[in-house]
Amino acid sequence: MQLYNGTRMQQVLGRKSFASILSAFSIVIGLYSFSFFPKLSLAYLLFLVLVIGFFLNTRNIITCINLSPLVLALILTFLSFVTIILQSSTPINYSRMVLYTGKLLLWACVLSLLITKDFDQKIFYNLVLRIALLATLYMYLQLASFIVFGIRLPNRFAFGFVHYQSEEALTALASYRPYSFFVEPAYYGTYVICVLAAILFDEIKVKKNKLGICIFLTVGAIMSTSTSVIVMLGVLYSLYSMHTMQIMGLKNIRLHIIVLAIILIAAVIGFITSYEKILPLFGSYGKSILSSLYKLQRLDSSARVGGSFIMLESVTKLSLVWGSGIGNEYYSLGISETYMNSVVRLILNNGYVGFAIFLIYLMYLFFKFKDYLSWFYLILYASKCFSGNAMFSLAGIYMLTFLYLRHINLRLKVKSNFPK
Repeated sequence: MQLYNGTRMQQVLGRKSFASILSAFSIVIGLYSFSFFPKLSLAYLLFLVLVIGFFLNTRNIITCINLSPLVLALILTFLSFVTIILQSSTPINYSRMVLYTGKLLLWACVLSLLITKDFDQKIFYNLVLRIALLATLYMYLQLASFIVFGIRLPNRFAFGFVHYQSEEALTALASYRPYSFFVEPAYYGTYVICVLAAILFDEIKVKKNKLGICIFLTVGAIMSTSTSVIVMLGVLYSLYSMHTMQIMGLKNIRLHIIVLAIILIAAVIGFITSYEKILPLFGSYGKSILSSLYKLQRLDSSARVGGSFIMLESVTKLSLVWGSGIGNEYYSLGISETYMNSVVRLILNNGYVGFAIFLIYLMYLFFKFKDYLSWFYLILYASKCFSGNAMFSLAGIYMLTFLYLRHINLRLKVKSNFPK
């Protein structure tokens, strides 16, 4: 009997550890796929194995489960089938529809079934911290190598029957921007800023040199020149300042903190008023940062934001109320695959009805998780849905993992404070 219990415990720990390790590496290995099965990345395949293993193990005991992702995915899937039935004249790409419906359901199963109290948070937090530090160090090396020697260190490492995957229709960058071993700067920035937020709010415990690590990661996120990440850094530090003031109280804030804040505000104002003259002094890399900042002035025409929504204005072949069905957007419109942000893709797939349901999901999370760190992860996720492909992707799983772990930790903290 003891042998059985010991073996059982090893199996549980192995599954929990595998889930946490895979979640930490998901965005990185999500760039690769087997040459004989290019449609699904390594991360999706491994998550699929975990989810199938969960359903095959009838003795699984789930605690602190959150069914909201699964409910959302099932509703959108149902709407997709209803759309196809009601709009029988709409052309259908069955293979793509099955693939993307499967990805949606897998996304939901991972968040609902794997990210629970049983998830090994210690391994996850230790890994994401080390990956973020290593990725940032490599990005520093990429930048130094380019500036000093004019050499571009690779971010792609294909080997054997494992091939590198790029984002759909993502064109090459016009100027050099380092982004470590991720697919593009925004992915690196998203990974790092989630870790940075967890460190600032002490979800990731850093015993030594916390300030140095935060500065190291913050500078790295800025150096990525990702416009959305730079904006979200401002949101993060604003929420962290509000959190700090709430804890300390305005009367207890020391004088040197106020002086430091005044200096930082003055520096920011000085940079804003003269950045067009300062950044070109750093060569092509400075021009990359300048180009990213200019995006804020032309969001209405950028491919990630305005350009995607402009596409909706020209849609006449299908009803935007119900959409065309999951994964069927390009085929029903008769156009080649091009970049669209997640919100536009959701509207084309499930119409404004599906988009309204997704907004209800976001509002549910906003009112359910009432603390600054949770709000930051939710704002980050929502912003990436409007400016990228994060909604039901590996990046979405990664960001929402931090959010749901935060919720689990808060619940456990409340329970531990109850009198026995």
